[in-house]
Amino acid sequence: MPRITEERREARREQILDAARACLLEHGLEKVSMEMIIARSGLSTGAVYRYFKGKDEIIGAAVTASAREIGVAFAPILAGPSPGLPAQLVEKLLEAWVSYSISGVGPAAGVDRMPVAVHRSSSGGRTRARSPPTPTRPRWRS
Repeated sequence: MPRITEERREARREQILDAARACLLEHGLEKVSMEMIIARSGLSTGAVYRYFKGKDEIIGAAVTASAREIGVAFAPILAGPSPGLPAQLVEKLLEAWVSYSISGVGPAAGVDRMPVAVHRSSSGGRTRARSPPTPTRPRWRS
């Protein structure tokens, strides 16, 4: 049996992570299953489990990859000369974030929607959890 190259191994790993990100964005954290990730990746069950032990490990690797790339985007700003006012620093960081998120490649694919996908799963499918109005809590307050 021919050996798989390191480049091919990394490409398969990224294929699995891309599938997991897509499933997470589409279904939310709680609804994503290994079966969904495996089907979306196009790989066999055995191939996916050869790279990751389960859903938690895949999601952890996807989040870690995204955080690493965001850190790379922010590093020149944080290591460079002082931008002056805090508002200027925030502006530069936001510009880097927008540039990273609109690249749409690898971990950046859909990263701007990721917090909503994770929050949606923790709030039962709603994007914002609210309590019904009560006499002590008027309707116009959040």
